[in-house]
Amino acid sequence: MTLLSPRLLARLTVVAAAFLVSAVAPAAAQTRTGWIERTLKDADGVHKYDVFIPQTYSADRTWPTVVFLHGAGERGTDNRKQLAVGLAPHVAARASTLPFIVVFPQSEDTDGRLLEGWAAGTPDGDRVVKILDDVESHYRVDKRRVTLTGWSMGGYGAWSLGAAHADRWNAVVALSSGGDSTKVAPLAKIPVWSIHGEQDRLVPVERSRAMVAALKDAGGNVTSQELPDMGHDILGAVYGRDAFYDWLADPSKTPPVLKPSNTPDRVVPKPEFRPAVNIPQVAAIRLGNDSLKALSYSLAQLVPPNLLTGRLNDMYDSTSAAGRSFSVQFSGLSYTGQLERVYIQGWQPGRLSIQLGVRNVVMTIGATYINGDRHSAQAGPIGIYIGQNGPVWLSLDVTPYVEAGKLRLRLNNASFQIPANNYSVSSPAGISTQGFGMTEERVNDGLMSGLYGARGRIENEVRNLAPSIVAQLEKQLQVIDVDQYLAGLWPLPVYQPRVQVFPDQVTVDANGLSLVVGLSAESLDPAHSPATPIQAKPAGASLESVGTGGDLSLAIAPQLLGPLTQLIVDSGLAKLDVLDIPEPSFAKFADPAVLRELIPDLKRYGDGLRVRTQFQMLSPLEVGPSADGPLQFRLPRGRLIVSIKTDPAEKTWQPCAQVDLEIQEQVSAELQKPAFDLRVVRLDWLPTQRVDGVATFVKGYEPQDAALKSDELVELFRESWDALTKDKPIAVSEVPDLALGFTRLRIQDFGWKPSVLEAVFKPAGVKLTNLSDEPFTYETKGPYSGWGGPYTVKPGESQFFDIPYPLTYRRYAKETGWEIYTLNCGTHSEFRVPLTGGAPRLFQARRPVATPTAEPAKEEAEAK
Repeated sequence: MTLLSPRLLARLTVVAAAFLVSAVAPAAAQTRTGWIERTLKDADGVHKYDVFIPQTYSADRTWPTVVFLHGAGERGTDNRKQLAVGLAPHVAARASTLPFIVVFPQSEDTDGRLLEGWAAGTPDGDRVVKILDDVESHYRVDKRRVTLTGWSMGGYGAWSLGAAHADRWNAVVALSSGGDSTKVAPLAKIPVWSIHGEQDRLVPVERSRAMVAALKDAGGNVTSQELPDMGHDILGAVYGRDAFYDWLADPSKTPPVLKPSNTPDRVVPKPEFRPAVNIPQVAAIRLGNDSLKALSYSLAQLVPPNLLTGRLNDMYDSTSAAGRSFSVQFSGLSYTGQLERVYIQGWQPGRLSIQLGVRNVVMTIGATYINGDRHSAQAGPIGIYIGQNGPVWLSLDVTPYVEAGKLRLRLNNASFQIPANNYSVSSPAGISTQGFGMTEERVNDGLMSGLYGARGRIENEVRNLAPSIVAQLEKQLQVIDVDQYLAGLWPLPVYQPRVQVFPDQVTVDANGLSLVVGLSAESLDPAHSPATPIQAKPAGASLESVGTGGDLSLAIAPQLLGPLTQLIVDSGLAKLDVLDIPEPSFAKFADPAVLRELIPDLKRYGDGLRVRTQFQMLSPLEVGPSADGPLQFRLPRGRLIVSIKTDPAEKTWQPCAQVDLEIQEQVSAELQKPAFDLRVVRLDWLPTQRVDGVATFVKGYEPQDAALKSDELVELFRESWDALTKDKPIAVSEVPDLALGFTRLRIQDFGWKPSVLEAVFKPAGVKLTNLSDEPFTYETKGPYSGWGGPYTVKPGESQFFDIPYPLTYRRYAKETGWEIYTLNCGTHSEFRVPLTGGAPRLFQARRPVATPTAEPAKEEAEAK
């Protein structure tokens, strides 16, 4: 046997070591970045998940990592739903700079409890850890910096998996959640951030409070924030904040104080919209002339900046001088200007007046060529100045109409006149001449005289631009978003479909414009969306729903819930475990002892009996007017399904009994005004409910004891339903101002009208309150006015300016000198002594809303 030489052995060792390193090291050669779909194989099959890899990723260093657990509505196996809601859209908004690997598993159990899908010990929960292991084997994950976060069902999972595998995380962030407070102790060694909306209907804020209290008792480092006036959806308020990602970089710091708004810091990209159903006449919008006048202060800000920028074709003219004929060519024509104001109003049936106030228009003639018999001249650039002394108005008479699902504008007439005192011409920048008697002075005088005399021709050229201007304005037409109102009406805690609106009808009268819109909704599974959208029956909103007043009104037909809930029913997803209903009395339907008495056949299964009861919608909601005014909501077919098993390890449940139900309710609507700048819409059940039903054994189940206490089962549901609805609102939702530039319109009236829910908006105005012990004197001016006042407000009194635009405020005091602030439309300011003492000053008003977990503010921001 030949022995290996030491040199050959060393070489083989080096080769073997190199091979071994390349085989077991995380994929250093991995160069793909962005969104990557991966799969995990285990004993249960193949499981897809997504991972985001930073654009700057390289394998020469380790990377902090975030694992996101989605909510119940995103369960499935498509590996797409968990990217549509939650953290992923906000990661996409930061894709070019985000320095984190982000992992997106998907819960595959679509039949289990809503809030326990990610729990430790469940297949989906245990798979999260396996997926993290898989990511760590392919990418350079910094194992000391892995954050676990989740929302709703995912928030419950964050608490559960966080505690079960506390050594895997450097921080846990749980949104709108709760869990088993007896198991939180392992989290005491890492930072935990709990965030919850105070008005959460699905998961009461008390669930988070219990977890936080238990973790504090265990000595944990936990920060709790409760967002006032927010419900279950707080995704934008957390994941939409740049400060959240700054904190992720170093969770040892105190988390930032979040503002209670779902408007994100960055524009969130939206996936392609694929409609599954079109519902005509879901809402009517009235834009009365009063509201259009209010919006006119900001409409100019929405017009594209290039609207008054462009080039013109060469202009040709002829003239005579000293008995000679000359041809004149104006070449290289361009124009630019500023749009200062836009006025829109209805002025007669079918006709809308759009007036554009333009200023500082500069029309440049690049070169002028003058040619005649043996005489010629050439002049350099000439400037024509329009609107230097004030706006010049382009008036457009248009007819709005609907064509192919889009709102169009037909131009009827255009008018543009330039006052002589708002029109000037500059001398040419350089003149060259050829021919006897063709002097620079004569050419200059001739051109200046001709261009001053050509004002009418310039006016005509502007009028010729009117069709292109109308086409540009047409692109800017926007329809008010009704999604926030749909959220308030939506009857389920999950599966709210994504929607878009389209115009149905439009009309103009002498007092404004009215528009009826329809709604398109996506399938809950866009991958299986129909090739052609289903055309539903009209929901019932009409031009008459909003009248012919001068305000902005929005009327929504709740009948739209019928075809929308049909999508849920058709998908088989309209079901809910009774233990996920936020009313404890429903738990009786999951209590074996209770059900043994009502379904005596269950006694034969002994103490090993396990029971699960689900409530399922079998038909869409029916909505219509009731005899005494409020709208009536009716579920013709609902069902309680009682399923059993005796082996805890068994994955399938055997349905044994069902309770078929019909539920009918009436709903009241109320607008609440807790503060000057806060409007809240509240929908409440009225004490007129009716619940009817009958219980039977499920077909295929063979009971040994055929007795079934149907009336008692229905009564138990009726009592639980009454406990769920009694003295508890359906929805409490903040209604934000309608913002257009710096203009704010605020909801001022809200309630049922025949077949619709109507909201009326008016200018938000500006309010100042004197909380000091001395008179408060100041002056103000608007964006297009001089200083007004002085105004004096006595101690304890307020001054309200009913305006749709911001005010410039000024006040002089010996102690502080001049105060000059901009008071935005919709704001409330207080004149008071600073918390640190001193002379009274103006501050933003403090909302009278308690925030129990927020630290006291050291001082409010000044109103500048």
